[in-house]
Amino acid sequence: MPSLNFGEAWPWLQWIIAAMAIIGFIGGAIRVIPSAWRVVSRMVTTINALSDLPDELKLQAEFRDETKTRFDEQDKQIAEIHHEVHYNNGSSVKDATSRIEKGVQGLCEQIEELKASDSSQISRIDHIESYLPPRDGRGRFTKKDDSES
Repeated sequence: MPSLNFGEAWPWLQWIIAAMAIIGFIGGAIRVIPSAWRVVSRMVTTINALSDLPDELKLQAEFRDETKTRFDEQDKQIAEIHHEVHYNNGSSVKDATSRIEKGVQGLCEQIEELKASDSSQISRIDHIESYLPPRDGRGRFTKKDDSES
């Protein structure tokens, strides 16, 4: 039976086997390196992200505190606005607006009554003025010329 010892093989066969092993190693490396490179680059990206994590957490905590402060201020402002736009027995803007609207409505009714009264008074004044002498441009009475009559 032939021996499978590498040292007992012919020298040229030893070179061929060594070259095939090197070529096989290079070919395998060519196939493995891109996928291994992706894995390595992902690991590096993950490690970089983890190294930046404490700073990011600190920024998030600052943002959270700032946001809470801002929301508290906004809640106070909203409470003030709520107080002004809802009825609360007379001190809100809504109560004041309601009182003003009622007052304006009363004034409008009085104006309409005065307009009706004015129209009747205007017709009465026109009737009285028909008996008075004519007036000039400044509203003064003028004398009637005897030639006009």
